[in-house]
Amino acid sequence: MRQTLRLSPRDPLGGFLKSIGAQALMGLGRHAEAKPWAVEAAGHVNVVYSGEATLAMALANLGEMAEARKALDRVLIIEPRFSLSFLRAAFFGRTEHVEFLFDAMRRLGVED
Repeated sequence: MRQTLRLSPRDPLGGFLKSIGAQALMGLGRHAEAKPWAVEAAGHVNVVYSGEATLAMALANLGEMAEARKALDRVLIIEPRFSLSFLRAAFFGRTEHVEFLFDAMRRLGVED
């Protein structure tokens, strides 16, 4: 993924790739490494709410709850319908492989 981003640094989907990279690192338990990827994803213009949501998850996994809540608040401004059900739909209902992301959102108080 790093090579893809290096070869195409202005790719309009770069924010999504960074978000996916952060989520993959979280899945491996490499939360400190996930944070910079999530920060970059959140700052990317084309990611709508997903970059901020990924940042909220990464910060929650690091125990940085106040900052995670701020990121979640930004998600809710962008997408007021955001919930665990909304997130589940974004994964086409197949969430068993990303349950760790839902756990982070639950710790922030996100409900179904």
